[in-house]
Amino acid sequence: MMTKKEFLKQWDKAKSFANSGQLKLSIETYEALVPLINDIKAVFPREDYASDEHYIEQMHFEQAMFWGDFTASLCDEGEFDSAIEASKKALYHKEAANLSTLLYIFFNTGNIYLLSQDYEEAIKWYDKALYENECNEIWLNEKERADYYSNKAEALYFLGRYEEAEELFLKAIQTVQNYKNFEPFYFLKNIYELKNDTKQSEKFYKMFTTRKRKLSDEDFLQRTRFYPIKID
Repeated sequence: MMTKKEFLKQWDKAKSFANSGQLKLSIETYEALVPLINDIKAVFPREDYASDEHYIEQMHFEQAMFWGDFTASLCDEGEFDSAIEASKKALYHKEAANLSTLLYIFFNTGNIYLLSQDYEEAIKWYDKALYENECNEIWLNEKERADYYSNKAEALYFLGRYEEAEELFLKAIQTVQNYKNFEPFYFLKNIYELKNDTKQSEKFYKMFTTRKRKLSDEDFLQRTRFYPIKID
């Protein structure tokens, strides 16, 4: 049986693979850990925790995080059905312990529907994350808030709700100084083209290309491969 330390090391490895774009290796690593997360009490000893109540809550927390992280790798690899199943498990454990944190689970769930082009459903999950953030005063950091605004704006854009999308894309890039993600700049370029605002369109296209040049072709393809339009 793997020890808690060994388990956490493998979990970190799965996240590192995902962060470096090695999604298949990330998924393989997570899959090897699934039997252990399903038998979590054998990996996380009860004696490490102050009380039974704390132990139970912490086990739900660990399982919610694990399935939330796994969801992201599956989603980014385009394994949407498996990602939804992983997300359901993450949401179950989040709710079982009544955890007001871990809003990225809602965000990752929204991303499944965004990339699989169910835009109405994606918006529901992004709204849920942003609502919980405001109500519980969790305060996502600036980068997280910008990402949530931008991804919701993409869903609005693909639904043809351009005014709402424009507002959120602008909000995203105003939230973080020198926001590095290229997506809001590309879509703002398109929105201003539709408005026949050449000056603004050219401005945001330049900002888009500046960010695109900082990515490898492989990274750019990974970021855009599930879009219903070609981005260039």
